[in-house]
Amino acid sequence: MDGWNRIISVNQTGVLLGMQAALPELVKSGNGAIVNVSSLIALIAAPGSISYGATKSAVRMMSRIAAMEYVKKGVRVNTIVPGPMRTPITADVPPDILEAQIAKIPMGSLGDPEDIAYAAVYLLSNESKYVTGAELVVDGGWSVSA
Repeated sequence: MDGWNRIISVNQTGVLLGMQAALPELVKSGNGAIVNVSSLIALIAAPGSISYGATKSAVRMMSRIAAMEYVKKGVRVNTIVPGPMRTPITADVPPDILEAQIAKIPMGSLGDPEDIAYAAVYLLSNESKYVTGAELVVDGGWSVSA
């Protein structure tokens, strides 16, 4: 239960508290945007990730509900759904396991953190002024191939 509660606290409660803190000021601006981060594990079931998958699925739905609750108040809420990225965490994954994971990605490689940053820039900019409640999947095609 300690691990379950810790993951819920960080991944789910943290998103809720972040939105609660930001929304009053974003509503005042009349032109605000929130981008939450979910995970490919919220779209594709992965054994051994029940608590992580549950929290990242909750982030998707929390974002969609907030999008509908705040759309008339000038705030857009969207979600980025990243797949495997080239990070310090993946640097520690044994090569055979990493190769097996990469083999599942149609684009044939891990993403770069910049891929997530570019998605966030778009969703936070006025370039996406007509986008709310959306999920931008950045996973090299994995979710559509599974």
